[in-house]
Amino acid sequence: MTNHGIAARRAFAIGLLILGLTGCTQSEGMNDEMRQQEIDMRAELASWDADVANWKADNARMLGELEGKPAKAGSDLEREVTDHAARHTEHARNLEAFGTTLSEHKAEVEKEAALPERERVLAHSALWTKHMTAKASHASLAMTHKDLGEKHAELMAKLAVVK
Repeated sequence: MTNHGIAARRAFAIGLLILGLTGCTQSEGMNDEMRQQEIDMRAELASWDADVANWKADNARMLGELEGKPAKAGSDLEREVTDHAARHTEHARNLEAFGTTLSEHKAEVEKEAALPERERVLAHSALWTKHMTAKASHASLAMTHKDLGEKHAELMAKLAVVK
């Protein structure tokens, strides 16, 4: 299981715990907390869309740079570059999967907003839990992307010296 999957499961469990602790209950109407959560979800989803687009472009650029600077065949550096390129490829797949998750989640948020008040209340806690799961996945992807960028800079410096 990838770090993305582990983080998502952990976030789901944490989300359930948070829901119980915050008192997000199924009352007759949307309370102020639920309304604020809807606002927060929309804002975060828009921000995450931008992050994913930027990360995809950045990841593609780094992969292109790796392909453009081959290391000596059979060297430890070649293995390091190959392993790093594989991590970039996995990251690209995870970004695609997260992009799909975001699209589905945005549709669910909009669907909930269109429901009658009572049905919105009934659906809200499950939607908020999904959002918390997506939030953990986003954080995991952000950390992975940062780590890949740092490793990429190291490898580019090593490849520049080897030339």
